[in-house]
Amino acid sequence: INQLARKNDYTLLFAEVFSLDRDKRIHQVRELAAEFIKKRVAGVIYEPLAEPNGNEANEHILGAFRRARIPVVLIDCDIVPFPQRSDYDVIGVNDVEAGAKIANHLLSVGARKIHFLISKLCPTTFLNRLYGAEAELIRAGRFKKGSVLYAEPEDVAALKRHIRRFGKPDAFVCSNDPNAAIFAKTLEKAGLSIPEDVLLTGFADMPVATLMSPQLTTIRQDRNEMGGLAFRRLMERIANPGMAPNEILFPAPLVVRESTQLKRPSPGRRAK
Repeated sequence: INQLARKNDYTLLFAEVFSLDRDKRIHQVRELAAEFIKKRVAGVIYEPLAEPNGNEANEHILGAFRRARIPVVLIDCDIVPFPQRSDYDVIGVNDVEAGAKIANHLLSVGARKIHFLISKLCPTTFLNRLYGAEAELIRAGRFKKGSVLYAEPEDVAALKRHIRRFGKPDAFVCSNDPNAAIFAKTLEKAGLSIPEDVLLTGFADMPVATLMSPQLTTIRQDRNEMGGLAFRRLMERIANPGMAPNEILFPAPLVVRESTQLKRPSPGRRAK
């Protein structure tokens, strides 16, 4: 993006918000939006807030840019869940397809009870992956009630309650790699080993995926390519504000690693 900006004589302003406190995070993003509007920026690439009630906050922030006549391109996801579409350009990956890929892979390695971890900061992207995965599990006759664990990835007590109520899953699907890395420790504290007792997947193929032990099966998301295309689309939007919104989805290849590879018994030895 920096190279594209310099080539087209643009100055970039970057802003990231990391607070886990919902009200503080929304306040920070609104302040940043107000600052961008005050600076009369030419356009904005915006990654929607990930939270249960995020639509209201996202719509408020995007509405402020709209009133200021500042073009916006969304990156990573739309502000509405699949199959709805907003009237913004969206650059991302096909999350429904990605969810189906994860489910198909887990089924192919023998998982039958596939569960999903959903935390408070649940992005629209993960809900879309959940739709794709559930569709595959329904098709395979493997979708079960109680397949979603609503908890923070570090909550050992919630995990134990979930297992007591619904039984031990064969696999857990997490919304992203950092959450999967935290949840791997939680599974260990609950007495479960990866992949011997439970398989684990993440999303985005961040560096943490290969730093984990065992390394994490995930979906590769090329954020550099996404960022470059979002910038090019924003320049087109600035030049032609009236053009129809478009959704551009990148391929999302599955990256299989040890967290979903069951160890096979050595030849001549019987599995216990």
